[in-house]
Amino acid sequence: MSKRKWYCVSTLFVISLGSLALQIVFFFSGIHPVERDVSSTNSNLIEESHFEISATGTKNVPHKMNGSIVKRRWSPKKTFVFPVAKPERKYLTIGIPTLKRSRGTYVFQTIEALLNNTRDHELRELVIVVFLADMDTAIKAAIRSEIRTKYEQYVNETVLQVIEAPTSFYSGMSSTKNIYKYTEKHNIWKSKQNFDFAYIQLYSQNLSTYYMQIEDDVIVAQDYFASIKAYIEEQKTPWVCLEFSILGFIGKLYHSDDIDELAEMLVLFHEYQPVDITYISFNKLLGQPGIRLRQPTLFQHIGHHSSLSGKIQKLQDPFFAGRVKKYKFENPPAKIFTSLPVYLACFPKLAYSKDNGVFWGRKAPEKGDSYTILFDIPQTIDRIIVLSGDENYPTDRINNGVIQASLSAERNVNKNQEKSCTNDVDLATFQNGTVDIGDVMLLVGDSQIHCLKIIITKKQSEWIMIREIAVFQHNTIHH
Repeated sequence: MSKRKWYCVSTLFVISLGSLALQIVFFFSGIHPVERDVSSTNSNLIEESHFEISATGTKNVPHKMNGSIVKRRWSPKKTFVFPVAKPERKYLTIGIPTLKRSRGTYVFQTIEALLNNTRDHELRELVIVVFLADMDTAIKAAIRSEIRTKYEQYVNETVLQVIEAPTSFYSGMSSTKNIYKYTEKHNIWKSKQNFDFAYIQLYSQNLSTYYMQIEDDVIVAQDYFASIKAYIEEQKTPWVCLEFSILGFIGKLYHSDDIDELAEMLVLFHEYQPVDITYISFNKLLGQPGIRLRQPTLFQHIGHHSSLSGKIQKLQDPFFAGRVKKYKFENPPAKIFTSLPVYLACFPKLAYSKDNGVFWGRKAPEKGDSYTILFDIPQTIDRIIVLSGDENYPTDRINNGVIQASLSAERNVNKNQEKSCTNDVDLATFQNGTVDIGDVMLLVGDSQIHCLKIIITKKQSEWIMIREIAVFQHNTIHH
């Protein structure tokens, strides 16, 4: 499985065996899965949810699973690391499962990031639950002791709660079926992750109105709590899951009333598919066909060393609020078109916009594939910069391409565009994935430019990511 699957957002693909098992379970439980198109992993994934709305305005979702598979494993008496007085129900719970890594742990950085970016009045509405998921009791004892020492005030106020699971909770766990061609060690790690996530969700379901889970190796944006609250309030239609990171299962927010069902599904299908895919299947079953991603995102992955020994994970969220484009100014208004299929939320307009985000094509480009900028009004341009690939995906750049200026445009010729760009002039070829043309007017004379086109001149073996396009109009100050 390509590592880029975790970079934009988990794919919406349920394996055939897992799908069959789902159908059997839902047949006997009376739950009717939402019809879905497994080929819909494209730019249409972010869309409005489709629910039936009752006369009272609430969502009608399939009735609850009975939770017997998961809840019979549940042992709250063996859960609490520190005594917890039953607190009043809060606004948001953030769950953090943590495992020791080959080179230490990141969890304290993550806790610090959350606490340092939360205001005092927001802390009264927040619960942070740290789940010690190691099977080694000595490792858990060391982390437990350090949390108690560093954050005693927050522990005493039950803002920070620490839990662990009895080994009996994992009874009957099997390694994941080797559908994704992982090693046996990797399969076991994936299966256990499903159980870990299910446990922390069962514990957290009554703590607050909303539940969100992150990994133990992330940093957060400033005012993340207020941003989450504002995004929830912005929603005009019912939803199952809101996303505040495009990576894996980081920053996925649910109504707490739904997470016992999610926990059930994670355990039911731990052999067949990992968390990153199961949660998307779950969202669709409850009536949300696409993702609701808040941009810019609020959580960024920082841990390079995975809890799976030997695994290196250099994933970065291109939409993170702390990631700023180099040339952040308003490009001339334009419409963007591409011949390439779009990888999930990495839309073509994001490379051209000053906002965070990149364009990522969902296949290796062929000769003749293109990315077109059609200006609303023809422009006199001094300089053009295009940056492709990045430090995490240096091979996903334009190696064989040319940028052209179209000096005229004809109406209604191309059915995919308002106009067809014509009278093209080559401006430059890409070098190491980059174009920087500082003398555009010398190349086109007095003509105004109707379109800019990036044309692939030779088939490439890797996808392409365009992370930034800067168009400097005549008399614009260049930085």
